Amino acid sequence: MPKRVKFTSMHRTARHVRRQSHTINHLRYKVTLCILVVLVVVWGAYAYIQDRRMTQRQDGVEVVVGTTLMARIELNQDGEGMPVLKALEEVSVYPTSLQTIIITGEDLRVEVVAKDAQGYRLALSGGEPCLEDENGERLGGVARVYLPTGPESLQSPQ
Repeated sequence: MPKRVKFTSMHRTARHVRRQSHTINHLRYKVTLCILVVLVVVWGAYAYIQDRRMTQRQDGVEVVVGTTLMARIELNQDGEGMPVLKALEEVSVYPTSLQTIIITGEDLRVEVVAKDAQGYRLALSGGEPCLEDENGERLGGVARVYLPTGPESLQSPQ
């Protein structure tokens, strides 16, 4: 035979369950708020680092991938040229071997497939970045190295 249930014990049980539910909801709100704060802090730190990386290097060659300015390449003052692909690797940009690289400047526009870009070098000439071919001849001043994204940026293999 079941025990007699007192009304006061049911009331006390209901109040206990309601209090637990309130505590769980309160804890959920706190956890959600903490996650949001961490996301905002991480995003802010990332934005700060990106901004700092871009503003420190005002006189270098811009590296643009798609529509995003990724970095600036600083060239050595010693006058020795740096291969274009090595310069891109130093700023963590790795074009595929069939990707088009467009090197532009005030009086220069060179479109080359990445596998054929081995002979081109970035160097300082008179304090300004310039592009040199494999023979060391100056082709023109360089302001930007552009890597287009999308299907039209890849050359078909021959």
